[in-house]
Amino acid sequence: MSNVIIIDASKVDIGLRHRIGRNGPELDMVHQFIDITAQKFKQKKTSLAVFIEPMVDTAYPDVVFAEYTPNLLDNWHPLRNRLEIIDIKIFENIRAMRGGNASSIIERTHFSYKTIMLAIERLTDSGLIERKNGKWNSKPLKEIYGIKRLISVEAKMGQWDILLNQADANKWFASESYALSPIKTPKESTIQRFKAYGIGLYSFNDGEVIEINKAEKQNLPTSYMSWMFNEWVGRYATQY
Repeated sequence: MSNVIIIDASKVDIGLRHRIGRNGPELDMVHQFIDITAQKFKQKKTSLAVFIEPMVDTAYPDVVFAEYTPNLLDNWHPLRNRLEIIDIKIFENIRAMRGGNASSIIERTHFSYKTIMLAIERLTDSGLIERKNGKWNSKPLKEIYGIKRLISVEAKMGQWDILLNQADANKWFASESYALSPIKTPKESTIQRFKAYGIGLYSFNDGEVIEINKAEKQNLPTSYMSWMFNEWVGRYATQY
């Protein structure tokens, strides 16, 4: 079995929407980049899930690569497949608080008591949280979060300013954010701008991918959306 999967939301309902890209040189470049990345990855012991233009809040990054350990699926509770974004938002707050009771969770999130309690019930039943010493606490991260790297890639044929802004916006959920361009040798000033923002830069030219500079790496999860990618991978892999 291949250790690379392309997440196709049309085959399995995992609560994720995609945008259908427009045909053209930019989309061709993205698909070739995905093929090259997937071929290189097949030598690894971890697994790779590829998301093409997934809906992330109100944006659609061109591609997101989620590198994960297969044991993410070992104890996957089927009720996790029913969790909604509001549940994950509340869960991430509980985790960030290192546990909390209903009052402290309401104070932090400003959600209603009913919303909090319904989410807590679903999170408990799905095995993500447990109650200890009067507080709800997250299970240990290593038991419930399997993504090791979450790499977003934005592609443009040029338009450096737009490319930089889009790649920078992806850092709220990704461990590494990259920009992809067909320009073989960008100006040094352009390279330095991307470095200053912590954005990695790939050049795709003549069928070859060159990493011009590495992205700064953040620890995962960085936000509730980092968790959603974890859940989408688990749902897809356990149902398809």
